[in-house]
Amino acid sequence: MRSFRNTFGSVQRQHAAQQFSRTRLTAARRMLSTAAPEGAPQQETTALTTITFKEGAKTGFNLLAFGGVAVGVAVCGYLISKELFPSKMSPNSVFNQAFEVVRNNSEVTARLGTPVKGYGRDYGSSREGRRNFIEHDEYVDDDGVWRTRVRFNLEGPDGKAIVFAEQSANSNPGEFSYVILDHVMRGRRDTIALIDNRVELTRDQLQDKVTKRLANAGAVLFGHTTCQWTRRQREELGEFADRIKVLYCDKPENEDECKRAQLKGYPTWRIKEQNIPGGFQSLEQLQSIARLV
Repeated sequence: MRSFRNTFGSVQRQHAAQQFSRTRLTAARRMLSTAAPEGAPQQETTALTTITFKEGAKTGFNLLAFGGVAVGVAVCGYLISKELFPSKMSPNSVFNQAFEVVRNNSEVTARLGTPVKGYGRDYGSSREGRRNFIEHDEYVDDDGVWRTRVRFNLEGPDGKAIVFAEQSANSNPGEFSYVILDHVMRGRRDTIALIDNRVELTRDQLQDKVTKRLANAGAVLFGHTTCQWTRRQREELGEFADRIKVLYCDKPENEDECKRAQLKGYPTWRIKEQNIPGGFQSLEQLQSIARLV
């Protein structure tokens, strides 16, 4: 029995030794098959994160949403600050200053009575307030000065009126180029200049300013050599008429340009590829056109 146990134990030990040798041999073969060639640089194994299309789209959407919110907040902040802290040349600022000028003016109270209230656009049956839209026009004059014009309504116990006011960027607060009251009562219309600091130009000075501005805007006058209104239009510009390019449509060299302009009559002003309706324009009308270009 003891001999059998010894023999059986010896067989077990031999079998275990063989299994251990096979395991070591398999491990060595695996190491050799995956080992890098001799002299090759060692590479570090870095853990990579794989992002799916859905995850990428979600991340991009979140970034876009955050960006949109940021832009919206910035715009709202700008608009709120503009309303709470308007600049000197904003329509509301000009309205507020002009209203302070007219509210206690004797010419105004004599016609409208007291107290006088001012408001923006008249919507008929609705009740207007000081914060309603103020009709206005902002432009740069012939001297390059920024100007703001406003139009608003006045109302008192005895009637209503309209006020026109203009302020320039180089004036002090409360100073106006003009403040004009337009009042209608019982069919009679009174237009009163409460303030008028406008410098009246001579005709030559006005022709000089208007032609310079029109020429800089590339204005073209289309006409006809036999058209008396074309001739009068040039006379309206005086000695400065030569600054303006004139195309006579009865001349062969101007035929193509006249066709492209699609004229309806002579003379016709064309500025920035747009025809100005009305034909002949007075110097004052040209001044208004020049302010818009």
